[in-house]
Amino acid sequence: MSTASDSPTPPPITGADVYDIHKDLTSKYNKYKKRIAYLWSNMDASQRAEYMQKTAPDNKVLLSPADTSLGDLNKLVPDWNVRDVARDPKVFLDILKHRTGNELVHQYLFGPDGPPGDYDYIIDMIETGQLQPVNPEADMVHHHLRELTFTMNIRYIGTPDMKTYPLEKNLQRGLLVCQSYGEVILKRQFYLLQAIDGMVDAILDIYPDRE
Repeated sequence: MSTASDSPTPPPITGADVYDIHKDLTSKYNKYKKRIAYLWSNMDASQRAEYMQKTAPDNKVLLSPADTSLGDLNKLVPDWNVRDVARDPKVFLDILKHRTGNELVHQYLFGPDGPPGDYDYIIDMIETGQLQPVNPEADMVHHHLRELTFTMNIRYIGTPDMKTYPLEKNLQRGLLVCQSYGEVILKRQFYLLQAIDGMVDAILDIYPDRE
């Protein structure tokens, strides 16, 4: 008899996963941004909240940044919550513009209004003990220097020591990050892009035949 523990563990999010959904979402936004903005702005707060809840990845979305009912989701993506995103249409449209109008590496380093980006946010959450690295024994380092190398890895034996690692300056600048931290960053980016993409699809389905 199978049990919950028999269920296969889902594969980790990869840079390629994030790149693909970002590319698809950006294409939709560039084609339909005026219609998205018009339809979203003409909903009331309760309608926007309903859309957020029914399109959430795995049906999981925070009701507020303080919502602790979904495990660590409030620590991973506190900025994506029904209370803040639904009450003012500009909030979602600004998030959408940032996530589609900038390359992934820019989002990695910067938020909509400058630092912190996804890197600084996740590093702070891990180093303050609020989030756990995916695999502390990881022996890979992700290279985020350019868009084309976003998904590449540099081989490294052992867990990097942030103070003594030979590439300390690159680590400090955020251009290199150990895999155990990098996977959490990718998880944040993928959840946000997936949630936004689901919302965009639902909004466009209101009048599917219009450009």
